[in-house]
Amino acid sequence: MADVFTLEDKRLSQIAHVAHEAYRAYCRTLDEFTKMPWQYAPKWQHDITLSCVRYAIATPNSSPQQVHDHWLAVMYEAGWSYGADFNEANHTHQYVLPYDKLPTKRRRKYALMVAIVAAFMAG
Repeated sequence: MADVFTLEDKRLSQIAHVAHEAYRAYCRTLDEFTKMPWQYAPKWQHDITLSCVRYAIATPNSSPQQVHDHWLAVMYEAGWSYGADFNEANHTHQYVLPYDKLPTKRRRKYALMVAIVAAFMAG
């Protein structure tokens, strides 16, 4: 298993790109079309996705809940808080919640992340 700190930045970016696009495609199956393609996504989304990928690599066999908990900690650290609706300007997000409070369809995001990282790290 590769160490997260020895992986090239390009490789980490590739994994994060695939994870983002998989989640974006999943959202489209829910008739949600708000996610921008990776190349147009804001820097904060790149940064947090990369952070989650690094976490999942550094924590082999991490669960979807553990990845969400990491995401949540990073969001809090960046000044985000819960809000009924997503508002980038106000740093509010409707899914800044404990994992057990997330709708099942949102939990799948983290299952996708874990599966994608595992697939890339398998070889």
